[in-house]
Amino acid sequence: MSSFEARCQQIDHLCQKMDAMLEKFNSLMDVFDARTSQSAQRSQDPAVDDLRNQVNDMQGVRRSERSNESPESDVDDVESLPDHRAQQPSGHLVSDSQGKLRYVGGTTNLILIEAVQSLGDQRTSPIFNTPGSTGSHSSSVIGLPFFSGSSTSLRLPMAMSPDQVSFPPQYVSDLLVHLYFDQLHYTFPILFKPYFMRQYGKLAARNPNDAPDPGFLCVFFAVCACASGLLPRPAGGGVATASAGRPGQEFYEKSWLLYYGSTGQGTIEQVQCLALLSVCSAGWNTLTQAWKFAGQAVRTAQDLGLHTGLRRPAQDEPNELLMEQMGRRVWWSVYGLDRLLSMCLGRPMAADDDDCDCGLPLDMADEQLEVYCRDPTTGYGASSALAGFLAFSELCKIASKIVKSTRTVQRALGSRGLKKELQAQTEMLDRQLQRWLQDLPDVVKFSPNRSDDDGRLHLTMCIITFILHAASIINLQRPWASDKHELIESPHEARNQRNLSSAEQCVQAARSCIHTAELILFRVPPSHYLAFSVHQLGVAGILLLRTSPTIPPPASVQEDVQKCIGHLGELESVWSGAERSKAILQDLLRRATEAADSGSFELFGGVAEQRDMLDPDFFVNFEAAQNFQS
Repeated sequence: MSSFEARCQQIDHLCQKMDAMLEKFNSLMDVFDARTSQSAQRSQDPAVDDLRNQVNDMQGVRRSERSNESPESDVDDVESLPDHRAQQPSGHLVSDSQGKLRYVGGTTNLILIEAVQSLGDQRTSPIFNTPGSTGSHSSSVIGLPFFSGSSTSLRLPMAMSPDQVSFPPQYVSDLLVHLYFDQLHYTFPILFKPYFMRQYGKLAARNPNDAPDPGFLCVFFAVCACASGLLPRPAGGGVATASAGRPGQEFYEKSWLLYYGSTGQGTIEQVQCLALLSVCSAGWNTLTQAWKFAGQAVRTAQDLGLHTGLRRPAQDEPNELLMEQMGRRVWWSVYGLDRLLSMCLGRPMAADDDDCDCGLPLDMADEQLEVYCRDPTTGYGASSALAGFLAFSELCKIASKIVKSTRTVQRALGSRGLKKELQAQTEMLDRQLQRWLQDLPDVVKFSPNRSDDDGRLHLTMCIITFILHAASIINLQRPWASDKHELIESPHEARNQRNLSSAEQCVQAARSCIHTAELILFRVPPSHYLAFSVHQLGVAGILLLRTSPTIPPPASVQEDVQKCIGHLGELESVWSGAERSKAILQDLLRRATEAADSGSFELFGGVAEQRDMLDPDFFVNFEAAQNFQS
């Protein structure tokens, strides 16, 4: 009897265990169903479907291009290699000695990570611990060698600490913060406005004895520095003094010094601070420093793994989704910043597109994104103020490919074997530019025709994207137009689908840039956008003069150049580099008209010297070409 009771108790105990297991299983299934429905909701978003269709179209164009190529190719077709980045993680996020997540990639490091994983449970291993997490085996597993405790960076003893910083009056900081989010934020969405405003409210209401958050503080002063350039400038021409030409310099210096106080840490605030300092420097026409800051911002973002799109663990699903979207915004902000400044200076870009797996952020305003992350089933409606920035980011990717292809074309123009391959690549990039223009959202494309608030928000990015589009055409077609021997022998050989030669496409793009420039002064804020726009405006005017087939230039060319000079003169008060570009254009135009007014070419010593003031690679005098052929 006793054995029977013992068996009954054993069975009862097993049933209790089964009930507990079933409860856990049911709860896990509920979580799984919820996440599956959220994933399905995101995969059915129209923006995602549209992006997927664009990628498929581009891949179809590339496949058709490769099918038409000859089998004997002298150039390795890198794009024909299969891309498994979507199936395989490009790296890992591991904890450093301070518990902050850092990115580690590469095959050799993967071996190291797998070895550490084998020493303990992945969920309890300290290399995967998130800040604040604890594990029972954390003391028995060693972290990665370059993130050990001894590798912690030392704090600079002379760096400024938060308690040493003086703050501007409340009304001044309120004005600057409002200006920043009103005029600059959605053109450069590196900050999340709801979070920033909550932190700003805490900063304003803090106890004087409480030390503010140093990470937020360096971002706050960088915002004030950028917003100072948005304040109205006194009329009357150029900047009189260097200090007057650098509004917000005091805030800039405080932000920079506070940043150095956090050297060695890995936070998203560091990326934001460096990027905003770069924007501010570009607005002052200190482009070299801006380019350096942009490169540092890219490196800091890569340190956090933002270029990979890897999800960063959070306490709950809404915060994790919000962190993912914010990481995407930060990455594409620094990506475009680096691209524009590198193109402006003709310098190397900090990030390679082959290393970037980060998707574009959702087309949502900040407040709408916060609601969506709490409940993804709500979906989202029409395009937001972020639509122009997303279109700009897509164009930056194409412009980056063009810059890389241009270097190849310039090196290979002497090789007839490579010329056909490179010309096919140029045609493919040209089609990508055309497709981008066709797919540009109407809210951005037709924003100049609207006078409401939405039109005002999109107009700035409309101007910037059209100038970048014109610059991309010039970069793409300029190397082919410079082959003057081919232009003389067969001027109709290289033409696009619109029956325009490379030289004609460059001239058309330059005119488009000049006609867009009348809106720059009123809509493009002092930033890397303004620096790039003014630079391209000057290049456009010079290109029109130096590609003129005759001296003096035709009346239409002179009219466009005079417009360009006028626009540059208006921009002198907000960006000092416009003054020098205007002077170069005025001198070129004066020399051309003086040569014609003199009734002879004695000013330049003859026709040969006359050509020297023009671009020798772009000189297309068809009358001379006919004489040459005869």
